[in-house]
Amino acid sequence: MAEHTWTSLLEGSGGVKVEEGEPDTLGESKVVLPEKLFVQDWRERVRGALKAVEKGMSLRQAASAHSVGRSTVSKYLRGAVDISLPRSRACLSPDIERGIVDWCLEMARIGHPQTKKSLPLVVQRILNKKKKKVFGKNNLPSHGWVCRFMGRHPELSNRIPENQVRLKGTITPKTISTFFKNLQALLVAEDINVSEFLSPDNASRVFVCDETGIFVSAQDGAFDVLVKKHVQSTILSGEGKPMVSVLCCASADGSLMRPFIVNKGKTPMVYGKHQDLEADSYRAGCSDSGSVTADLFDDWLGNVFEKELVKKNIEKPVLLILDGHSTPLNMETLRFARDKKILMYCLPPHSSHIMQPFHVSVFRPLMAEYRKAYNEVWGEFAANEMPKKYFPIVLMKAIKEGNIIENIKSGFRTTGLVPFNPNAIKLSRFIKAAKQENPSPVHFRRPLQLHQ
Repeated sequence: MAEHTWTSLLEGSGGVKVEEGEPDTLGESKVVLPEKLFVQDWRERVRGALKAVEKGMSLRQAASAHSVGRSTVSKYLRGAVDISLPRSRACLSPDIERGIVDWCLEMARIGHPQTKKSLPLVVQRILNKKKKKVFGKNNLPSHGWVCRFMGRHPELSNRIPENQVRLKGTITPKTISTFFKNLQALLVAEDINVSEFLSPDNASRVFVCDETGIFVSAQDGAFDVLVKKHVQSTILSGEGKPMVSVLCCASADGSLMRPFIVNKGKTPMVYGKHQDLEADSYRAGCSDSGSVTADLFDDWLGNVFEKELVKKNIEKPVLLILDGHSTPLNMETLRFARDKKILMYCLPPHSSHIMQPFHVSVFRPLMAEYRKAYNEVWGEFAANEMPKKYFPIVLMKAIKEGNIIENIKSGFRTTGLVPFNPNAIKLSRFIKAAKQENPSPVHFRRPLQLHQ
């Protein structure tokens, strides 16, 4: 076997400190082992280990010091593997891998960072669309593939996010201020004047979107029943009652877009007709879970949101604020939004109860109107539960007769979105409400104090 000279491959990647001094078991020079070097580029770590072996360090010590396998270093020393070749074969083209990386970075930028566990699902979806079989039975990449993918793209890095909120009662002022600062940075990066853009004059260009579940029978999941006097009422759960998911979107000027009604099943439900119900007043969809999926959200963005922007001739760019905890976003959605100048940004997880305009001032009065509309439309048949096919009739009647325009405006104003006011949210009243619901102390999260 020809003798290999590794020094030419190891320029600037030593990582091992060699000092002249007292001889030891490795030779005339004393080798000072550094801590394990976690270098992003895998090849740099291998080259560092090879150089350390050339300088007299043992194979085991060099491999341990540079966080690579001993057998790996041995293979390169023997010349069994060429270090200039790619470490692994990529099952996706460079363009597709680049798209996945851009998607990860964009999701982090808009406040909805992904985890390593979500990468296999993204790859699986891409391969299934291309009808290409690469990974096993489910076409799902392994953890090893994800690690190699990360190695090929060192711009991606694992980070432990700030533990902003775990429960509704533990949201902190820092969570809110960070959200508004990041929102400002997003707009400034697009050369947008924040105070001017998030003002009442531009209210038609700022939108919020959220999904809610509505019991078809107008019950809130529990209700009182008639029992003997002086006996505590028995509360029955609404479990098993039919529920429909509705995706709602509104602008800061009070305009509500067509609701997107999603039922559980394989095909969209054919809803009943009514003289007061226009055919295009809503859009229907379906999913196995009965909630909005990534594909359904992509459909809504293109066929409802974008079309209404064009129909109303709304100036772009526009801002769409999403619920970061549950809104599904895929690469196609982000690409479409970028092409159509739709800036999306996500709320912090579990903050909807004080930062989402729909939760603050819209959904509760809308549910009250829905109950009234239900009694008017289905009251004479109260003995029987209303079929799902009549749900849009009741929902659109509730929207039409409710004071929803002013409620939407109030929600944007209360949450500090329009007009832009990071100090608009008063945490004290929400903490007080949480204390009333939970007798245990509710307080802001504080850093863990370590005592010696």
